[in-house]
Amino acid sequence: MVDKTLANIKGPRGNGVQTPRITLGALWLDEIKNGMLFPRNVGMVQGPQGLPGTNAVENDTAFATYVAATTSLTRSALNNQYDQQSTVDVDALRLPTDLSASESWQRAINKAKSFGIRRVLGKSNSYLFHVPVDYSGLTDCTISGNGRDATTIKGMEAIDSAFANSTGNARGITFYGITFLGNAVDDTTAPQRGRTTSGVSFNIAIRATGAWAEDTMGPLPTGKSCTDIQIDSCAFKNLATGLPMYFQGVKGYAKVTNSLVENCLDSGFIYCADVQFTNNLVRRSRDNGVSVSRGCQSVTVIGNRIEDSCYWGIWTAGFEGGRGPERILVAANNISGTGYGAISLDDGPRNVTVIGNTADRFYRGPVDEQNAIHGRGVSVTGWPSGNLASPTHLARNVTISGNTFIDPPRGGVSFRGVDGIAVIGNTIINPGSATNLTGTAIASTDQSQNYGISMTSGYAGTVSNATVAHNIIVDYRATPVMNWAVNLAGVTNGTMLHNTAVGNRQQLQETPENGNTKIYNRNVDIASRVTIGGTAAALLRMTGPTATYRTIVFQTDGVDRWAFRMSNTAEGSGNTGGDLEFVRYDNSGTFISGGGIVIRRSNGQLRATYPIKGATSTTSGRPTAASVEAGAFLFDTNLNRPIWSDGTRWLDAVGNVVG
Repeated sequence: MVDKTLANIKGPRGNGVQTPRITLGALWLDEIKNGMLFPRNVGMVQGPQGLPGTNAVENDTAFATYVAATTSLTRSALNNQYDQQSTVDVDALRLPTDLSASESWQRAINKAKSFGIRRVLGKSNSYLFHVPVDYSGLTDCTISGNGRDATTIKGMEAIDSAFANSTGNARGITFYGITFLGNAVDDTTAPQRGRTTSGVSFNIAIRATGAWAEDTMGPLPTGKSCTDIQIDSCAFKNLATGLPMYFQGVKGYAKVTNSLVENCLDSGFIYCADVQFTNNLVRRSRDNGVSVSRGCQSVTVIGNRIEDSCYWGIWTAGFEGGRGPERILVAANNISGTGYGAISLDDGPRNVTVIGNTADRFYRGPVDEQNAIHGRGVSVTGWPSGNLASPTHLARNVTISGNTFIDPPRGGVSFRGVDGIAVIGNTIINPGSATNLTGTAIASTDQSQNYGISMTSGYAGTVSNATVAHNIIVDYRATPVMNWAVNLAGVTNGTMLHNTAVGNRQQLQETPENGNTKIYNRNVDIASRVTIGGTAAALLRMTGPTATYRTIVFQTDGVDRWAFRMSNTAEGSGNTGGDLEFVRYDNSGTFISGGGIVIRRSNGQLRATYPIKGATSTTSGRPTAASVEAGAFLFDTNLNRPIWSDGTRWLDAVGNVVG
């Protein structure tokens, strides 16, 4: 065994007169590397002969203090002489008296913290923890195993967490290549809240807690900072009593990527500056697939596969009285088997883009909590949830585009409590159900069920500036049950334009103008027919500058035959110009000059270029003079002359009453 005493230095008693230099000999420093002792010659220590007195002793504790102090000359000299250690081996720090692997992991993290080492590595296949490991004070370090599923960590006691910055700051921490195991039994095959547990483990695998951001609930407690925390290529399995990971008040980024979360509660983020949840696989969550909640300021959820989540696949919404996050991008996620729906944008999130996601295999709630209100592609609401009829903080600037929702049993996209929402270019297939949960048929007039895209029934007054355009909403079932493809009834400034609907039981009534002018500067061709009108007065406008034709043309096989137009004569005083004309064309489509009918705008006079033929009748067959207006005329074929009505009698041209 090597003597671990760093120095035991003595000088002989001096008499105060002689001044020889004393060679103390070689001083040996024991450097601990990976559990081994390597003697190093530090140097020759000399000094003047001391005065008579007690022998001086430099002990192990004092020397260790010099090495540990970041500003000491001893530490600086050692750093200059020897290469810095790049990795701390957890297993090399294990002691026979350790109660669990928590202690060797804690020693490794403490050593990395003291010496600025950038990696802590657990090489064993498995570890058991009896207390949390505190990574407070650690900076720019990777806490690593040998790879996902190659290194596992499980709790041997019912503890709060495996890793946490429990007592202080942390910055630049990456957890890599570790599998965390909980105590839930993996026995579910569909979205389900309830779980069976066996034994104990930690509630939360990784906890990152700082004090940043605030919202309606007020600021978080100050006192510690947590910045730039990342989880990469890890796995979390059967953690059903607590969250697999919990990020709270993290500055910089809070990032999870390339990881597996299976049979756990939801991965949770609150009050974080920049959440990034990308390229992960989430299976059988007993809550949401991922929850990015109140107080988060920037959210990116991209490229995840989420299967069989008890509630929502992706929750980017408020919670427990807090408003939803802001600056949200949810893109290219593949979601299936959700109890509530694919994507929640509830409690007033703002500046949101949901694009390119696919969701199918919806449920009417988890199998142990069925409810008819569930089964939607996207839900958007204002805040607070408890006052949806009069929200005080509206969702705002929400874009839902290019998504595909297949077989949502309630509907595709619903919204209330929002100002400024655009639902554009989505595909919704077979929305709605034939019956509700009790087996009762859903009525074709039910606005709360069986819709493609709709304001939430009863809350149209909380929605303004909604645009629904270029969506494809189809019901391909043998007996279609979709009620409304798009329903914006009662919405302020609601615009529906160029949507395609197939199998809808209620007529799709688009409102592209909605009080504004839509200008097309090229031809618009309609292959079949156009119907103008509804519950309000119908209006068709055709406008242009003075002295120009405004024309409606009737054709045969594309060749002009008739035209109904406003003339190109300049308008002037006395209401002249701008007369109404009905003109004709020959078989080649050439305008026939002078052949038509003109109604003067100035006096309403009708002029024809060819004699006008009036009505004809026999004396016995003509109508009574009282049944036609005064001035009406016809040709009596028995009298062989024209006659006029004065409103009560028929008169000839000279005013004689005719029988």
